[in-house]
Amino acid sequence: MTLCSGSFMTGSLRYLRSESFALLALFLFSCDGPPGTDAGGIDGGDDIDGGDSGEVDAAPPHRVRLSFEALSLPSEVILPTASGFLPDGTLLVASHPGTIHHLSLGERDATLLGSFSVVDGDFRNEGDCGVLQLEVDPRWSENHFVWIGHCGANTESLVRRVTFDGTRYDGVDETLVETLRVTGPRVSNNHSVGHIGFEDDGTTMWVVIGDKATETGQRTDRMIGALLRIVPNRDAAGSGYVPAAGNAFDGSTADRPEIYAWGLRYGWRATRDRMGRIWVGDVGEAQWEEIDLIDGVGLNFGWADCDGPCEPAMAGFTDPLLAWRRGDTAHRYFVEDPESEPSTRRVAWVGEAYRPGEDDRYDGFLTDRVPFGDTCLGWVRGAWADATGAVVYDEHWAHLPHITSWEQSPDGYVYVTSFGSCDAFEVFDPPALYRVTLRP
Repeated sequence: MTLCSGSFMTGSLRYLRSESFALLALFLFSCDGPPGTDAGGIDGGDDIDGGDSGEVDAAPPHRVRLSFEALSLPSEVILPTASGFLPDGTLLVASHPGTIHHLSLGERDATLLGSFSVVDGDFRNEGDCGVLQLEVDPRWSENHFVWIGHCGANTESLVRRVTFDGTRYDGVDETLVETLRVTGPRVSNNHSVGHIGFEDDGTTMWVVIGDKATETGQRTDRMIGALLRIVPNRDAAGSGYVPAAGNAFDGSTADRPEIYAWGLRYGWRATRDRMGRIWVGDVGEAQWEEIDLIDGVGLNFGWADCDGPCEPAMAGFTDPLLAWRRGDTAHRYFVEDPESEPSTRRVAWVGEAYRPGEDDRYDGFLTDRVPFGDTCLGWVRGAWADATGAVVYDEHWAHLPHITSWEQSPDGYVYVTSFGSCDAFEVFDPPALYRVTLRP
């Protein structure tokens, strides 16, 4: 099997005026493949701890579209890969080279409040190895923890945390504490930390780890190509973790007790819905992109025995909830977004599931609808599956390429970052930050 993915390929950033600055800048370069169709639903399973197992009604079928209102970004913010809101509504934006920027958001502008670095001797900025993920701790008001996903010096997949109180920027790098280090064969820089999240208890962390381009997600004695669930050490200077209860393996065998589900290639962005299910945008190899629904413990999504839906079906493997072949311009995802243009590059992504509060800016439209799309093609859609795993909603919403994060603010709005390119050999667009609004 030939590997056709290499993230953040080298390219000069032509929108930057500094001739001395060059970074690796292509997400998850992928290959073209033959036409095909999308996949159907999957069987339901046991809920992840903390989820609601009740039946879910489909969202109202009325057609609404989304708009993206650009906010002017400070020049210091480059190559945004991840973001997260503090409780006061200010935004942390991670730049791939290793700087975290703290922004206040106005109606039309984002203002830089300060920045801090997470670069040290155990930080690698090469290929897919920069800051890939950022997560604000659910109990940030108490502990001021911010969690960072990146590669270690030897391309390991790392989750570390810093302590940032929202006001002091100097010395934040000195608070770096290692929580999780996933080692494996040094095949590639690619396919590292795809997402970090927390369950409703505020202490159980889930982490999506790529296969490090090893072309296997079937090695359950390794923590690669898998969804992990752990409980991090939350002591002020404490490092490490313990495996969470309820995972697929109990530690009595060589199988890793951190693993909840496996058979993933590179889960580039994921979300946990109100039922406790994890939706994963799994980047394919030569043919398919897919959205996987992890709604039970011990699911195996087939990589690398299957890329996309298994054809023919194979016992023990769970097919994607949704999937599309590369290059199939007759597929309805292409047809329903006339701005999409054929490309050999594809990156499936999933955005944060909306949690409506007092300020629901979307009049219920985003409730029980998970945003997803293709970073390179630019189409943005929403989907939902009922408690049986059947798709009950799947519609086109908008067009916006190069999305790297989709986060809900305390003010009820969703904000989106754009990396600025999906092709290192073309002129880069400027990085961007958008506020998502409804467009009837």
